[in-house]
Amino acid sequence: MSQITDRVVEDLRSIVAGERAERGIQQSDLRSWAEELRCCEVQVLDRIALYLAQEYHHERLDFNFCDVVINNLWGWSITHYKSISDELTQVYLAFDEGEFRHVGDTPDADPAEKYTRRYIAEIIERFGDR
Repeated sequence: MSQITDRVVEDLRSIVAGERAERGIQQSDLRSWAEELRCCEVQVLDRIALYLAQEYHHERLDFNFCDVVINNLWGWSITHYKSISDELTQVYLAFDEGEFRHVGDTPDADPAEKYTRRYIAEIIERFGDR
């Protein structure tokens, strides 16, 4: 499993549905997580992205939670960094595919199950199930 602490997960839950939902991820969050995880801020983003992929893959986190978090991470990244890692990009795109029905999908199609699960499985295969 990706090296994420319980406190980071609780912070993410607070950002998704708690008292911090309106403000989203802040520089102070990344700084704090980087210090706790003993890595740079960019590595924090990658670790969280891979954590979301792993937990979703193993059905320990649901699509909506992961989608909100990855959208926050993506928004932060494209606003503050000139380049974005392959890990973060691939996880973002996988969850993005689950946000809408695709051409040819039936009305009862679940895009998260049909597209995101497959892409996440490929990510786990590529980057490993740490």
